[in-house]
Amino acid sequence: MTTQYVAYTYYLGPYKGNRVASSDFDQLALRASAEIDILCFSRAAAIITADTDLPTIDAIQMATCAVVDELHKMAQEGTTSGVKSESVGGHSVTYADSSPATKSLFERVKTAAALYLAPTFLMFPGFSGDEYSSQVVEP
Repeated sequence: MTTQYVAYTYYLGPYKGNRVASSDFDQLALRASAEIDILCFSRAAAIITADTDLPTIDAIQMATCAVVDELHKMAQEGTTSGVKSESVGGHSVTYADSSPATKSLFERVKTAAALYLAPTFLMFPGFSGDEYSSQVVEP
Protein backbone atom coordinates (compact mmCIF):
# COMPACT_ATOMS: atom_id res chain seq x y z
CA MET A 1 0.00 0.00 0.00
CA THR A 2 1.40 3.35 -1.04
CA THR A 3 1.64 6.11 1.54
CA GLN A 4 0.62 9.60 0.47
CA TYR A 5 3.71 11.72 1.11
CA VAL A 6 2.15 15.16 1.09
CA ALA A 7 -1.03 16.90 2.21
CA TYR A 8 -2.88 19.64 0.39
CA THR A 9 -1.91 22.15 3.11
CA TYR A 10 1.77 21.50 2.28
CA TYR A 11 1.05 21.89 -1.43
CA LEU A 12 -0.55 25.30 -0.83
CA GLY A 13 1.90 26.37 1.88
CA PRO A 14 5.60 25.54 1.56
CA TYR A 15 5.37 24.38 -2.08
CA LYS A 16 3.23 27.39 -3.10
CA GLY A 17 1.17 25.26 -5.47
CA ASN A 18 -1.88 26.66 -7.21
CA ARG A 19 -2.67 24.42 -10.18
CA VAL A 20 -4.56 21.58 -8.50
CA ALA A 21 -7.94 21.89 -6.80
CA SER A 22 -8.39 20.33 -3.38
CA SER A 23 -10.97 17.90 -4.81
CA ASP A 24 -8.37 16.46 -7.23
CA PHE A 25 -5.36 16.59 -4.95
CA ASP A 26 -5.55 13.34 -2.95
CA GLN A 27 -5.84 11.15 -6.05
CA LEU A 28 -2.92 12.91 -7.73
CA ALA A 29 -0.82 12.92 -4.54
CA LEU A 30 -1.29 9.20 -4.06
CA ARG A 31 -0.24 8.55 -7.66
CA ALA A 32 2.67 10.97 -7.29
CA SER A 33 3.77 9.18 -4.12
CA ALA A 34 3.80 5.88 -6.01
CA GLU A 35 5.94 7.50 -8.71
CA ILE A 36 8.33 8.77 -6.00
CA ASP A 37 8.55 5.21 -4.64
CA ILE A 38 9.63 4.00 -8.08
CA LEU A 39 12.19 6.77 -8.50
CA CYS A 40 13.61 6.28 -4.99
CA PHE A 41 13.62 2.49 -5.03
CA SER A 42 11.09 2.42 -2.15
CA ARG A 43 13.35 4.38 0.21
CA ALA A 44 11.04 7.37 0.71
CA ALA A 45 8.38 5.67 2.83
CA ALA A 46 10.84 4.72 5.57
CA ILE A 47 12.11 8.29 5.76
CA ILE A 48 8.63 9.83 5.86
CA THR A 49 7.40 7.46 8.57
CA ALA A 50 10.60 7.67 10.66
CA ASP A 51 10.21 11.47 10.81
CA THR A 52 13.89 11.91 11.67
CA ASP A 53 15.63 13.50 8.67
CA LEU A 54 13.62 16.68 8.20
CA PRO A 55 15.52 18.13 5.19
CA THR A 56 15.06 14.84 3.33
CA ILE A 57 11.38 14.69 4.29
CA ASP A 58 10.97 18.20 2.91
CA ALA A 59 12.72 17.18 -0.32
CA ILE A 60 10.41 14.17 -0.70
CA GLN A 61 7.34 16.33 -0.10
CA MET A 62 8.50 19.03 -2.52
CA ALA A 63 9.26 16.37 -5.16
CA THR A 64 5.83 14.82 -4.62
CA CYS A 65 4.19 18.21 -5.15
CA ALA A 66 6.21 18.74 -8.33
CA VAL A 67 5.04 15.35 -9.60
CA VAL A 68 1.43 16.23 -8.66
CA ASP A 69 1.74 19.36 -10.81
CA GLU A 70 3.27 17.39 -13.67
CA LEU A 71 0.57 14.69 -13.56
CA HIS A 72 -2.11 17.38 -13.49
CA LYS A 73 -0.50 19.18 -16.42
CA MET A 74 -0.27 15.96 -18.42
CA ALA A 75 -3.92 15.17 -17.73
CA GLN A 76 -4.88 18.63 -18.96
CA GLU A 77 -2.77 18.16 -22.12
CA GLY A 78 -4.03 14.64 -22.69
CA THR A 79 -0.44 13.42 -23.03
CA THR A 80 -0.28 10.10 -21.27
CA SER A 81 0.86 7.88 -24.14
CA GLY A 82 3.43 8.05 -26.91
CA VAL A 83 0.80 7.75 -29.65
CA LYS A 84 0.23 10.97 -31.57
CA SER A 85 -2.53 9.71 -33.88
CA GLU A 86 -4.14 6.44 -34.93
CA SER A 87 -6.45 5.43 -37.78
CA VAL A 88 -8.59 2.32 -37.73
CA GLY A 89 -9.30 1.85 -41.47
CA GLY A 90 -6.01 0.66 -42.96
CA HIS A 91 -4.49 0.67 -39.44
CA SER A 92 -2.05 3.57 -39.29
CA VAL A 93 -0.34 4.64 -36.06
CA THR A 94 1.80 7.75 -35.69
CA TYR A 95 4.00 7.99 -32.62
CA ALA A 96 4.97 11.24 -30.98
CA ASP A 97 8.52 12.37 -31.61
CA SER A 98 11.11 12.47 -28.85
CA SER A 99 11.32 16.24 -28.52
CA PRO A 100 11.26 17.70 -24.97
CA ALA A 101 7.60 18.63 -25.44
CA THR A 102 6.69 14.97 -25.95
CA LYS A 103 8.72 13.26 -23.26
CA SER A 104 7.31 10.05 -21.82
CA LEU A 105 5.40 9.99 -18.56
CA PHE A 106 8.41 8.52 -16.76
CA GLU A 107 10.81 11.13 -18.16
CA ARG A 108 8.53 14.02 -17.21
CA VAL A 109 7.92 12.68 -13.70
CA LYS A 110 11.62 11.98 -13.19
CA THR A 111 12.59 15.47 -14.33
CA ALA A 112 10.05 17.09 -12.00
CA ALA A 113 11.14 15.02 -8.99
CA ALA A 114 14.89 15.20 -9.63
CA LEU A 115 14.96 18.94 -8.98
CA TYR A 116 14.29 18.19 -5.31
CA LEU A 117 15.50 14.59 -4.90
CA ALA A 118 18.87 14.67 -6.67
CA PRO A 119 20.73 16.20 -3.70
CA THR A 120 19.36 13.50 -1.36
CA PHE A 121 20.82 10.59 -3.36
CA LEU A 122 17.48 8.76 -2.95
CA MET A 123 17.37 8.28 -6.72
CA PHE A 124 20.77 6.53 -6.70
CA PRO A 125 20.25 2.98 -8.02
CA GLY A 126 22.90 1.47 -5.75
CA PHE A 127 22.80 1.23 -1.99
CA SER A 128 24.94 2.35 0.91
CA GLY A 129 26.96 -0.15 2.91
CA ASP A 130 24.60 -0.15 5.88
CA GLU A 131 21.32 0.26 4.03
CA TYR A 132 20.43 -3.42 4.26
CA SER A 133 22.59 -4.43 7.22
CA SER A 134 19.61 -5.24 9.42
CA GLN A 135 18.48 -7.74 6.80
CA VAL A 136 21.75 -9.70 6.62
CA VAL A 137 21.24 -13.42 7.07
CA GLU A 138 24.03 -15.36 8.79
CA PRO A 139 25.11 -18.56 6.99
